[in-house]
Amino acid sequence: MLCDYRIATYNLLCPRQSTESRLRIVHSLLMALQAHIIAVQEYHRGCELLDELLEGDGYGVIKQNKSHERIVATYYRRDLFSPIWQQANKSRMLVVEFRENRDGGNLIVMNCHLDALDRPARIRQLASYWQTVRRYVHRNDGIHCEGCDKRVRHADLESHASSGRHLENGGGDLSIPERRFSLIWLGDFNFTQFDDEFLSVTDAFGLIPVNARIPTHISGRTIDHIFRDPWTDAEWVPDTVATGFLNRTNPSDHVPVCADFAFPKCKGDK
Repeated sequence: MLCDYRIATYNLLCPRQSTESRLRIVHSLLMALQAHIIAVQEYHRGCELLDELLEGDGYGVIKQNKSHERIVATYYRRDLFSPIWQQANKSRMLVVEFRENRDGGNLIVMNCHLDALDRPARIRQLASYWQTVRRYVHRNDGIHCEGCDKRVRHADLESHASSGRHLENGGGDLSIPERRFSLIWLGDFNFTQFDDEFLSVTDAFGLIPVNARIPTHISGRTIDHIFRDPWTDAEWVPDTVATGFLNRTNPSDHVPVCADFAFPKCKGDK
């Protein structure tokens, strides 16, 4: 089924005004990733040119249908994937389920941008986003969530992130006996790798980090992350594009994060 696809995340924001020349540089950077799915954050007015450029290269785009000044958007290769379900959170999060066109495997991509300044808000967003996906996959054959009748409350997650203990209710650990889905959660999380909030994702939700501990923001922190489910293999791609911030090849205060994935249907059931 799904096998050997590259998925990337990139925050488009630059503290300077967007121009056509800048968007053309962004387009060149994204094409250099050679990714099959690209999740972007801080999509804003004027980025429609980027849509046109990528559509000319064979990509489709799904965006939050809202008038928020900055939203998230997910680009995908039209020859490889077809979107079959999507849901946008009132905050900056977009969940899309893709069907692989050749073999019919399913991939759920959670593209998010958490609140930058308000830690309790990030905790609430994490719980809300997770519940969105858990409710959806629980209604579909193939994925079963242990304890899906229980909600992950943001108060529980806050307590978990502060104490470092596993949630007693469980984060809704996913099992996939029929192995129909793969789940990727990526974007600008606005928390640093290996801090309490990061560990609350990896422990309470059972997701596994993909990218290494390198700065992804001009602040020197690692705040852009890719997480995967336990049954999907992935390898971080460290040298896809030139590094550095706010330069001629990367006109953003973030750098792209990219990973290659081997999805479970490729390996067969052993």
